[in-house]
Amino acid sequence: MFIGGHEIRASLPYRIAGGGLKIINIDRSVFGDGSGTRALRGQGDNLFADTILAVRGATGKLVWYYQEVPGDDWDFDSVSDLMLADLTVDGTVELERLNDVIFVGRPAFGQTQSTVSMFKLEDGGKGAVRVTVKLGRSSVNTIEVIEGLQPGDQVILSDTSTYDSYNQIRLN
Repeated sequence: MFIGGHEIRASLPYRIAGGGLKIINIDRSVFGDGSGTRALRGQGDNLFADTILAVRGATGKLVWYYQEVPGDDWDFDSVSDLMLADLTVDGTVELERLNDVIFVGRPAFGQTQSTVSMFKLEDGGKGAVRVTVKLGRSSVNTIEVIEGLQPGDQVILSDTSTYDSYNQIRLN
């Protein structure tokens, strides 16, 4: 079998021992691939050795894969049968924690690593002045402020493009 230009070989003992083929639906299958045989060690990158793969049933096209033991030459592959769980998880995945960073909610036209013009609230929220803000890294809901704002500053995040010709606005 070839996936993404890589050949996946299965020896007879592997076929007998199995890798746990799981059919998700007619269009997708998930299966585990065992470790490379001694005869294949040192040949190629062993990209799909000790790997869980999902392929399209109709085309054999790779959907995703996860290599449990990259470059395994010592047969450290997982011995458990594959199990699919139909779960819903409500939570937050933290990719990176940014300490000592000023951030704001993502403005209407704010892009990562850009400079934007925003209105900063003044006079107890009765008015706002235009300030230039340099933005950095972003997430789905927030974006880092590199310069142009101080902790505690409040800004208007919605689209203010109709006020592009004004440097100050009064709020009701």
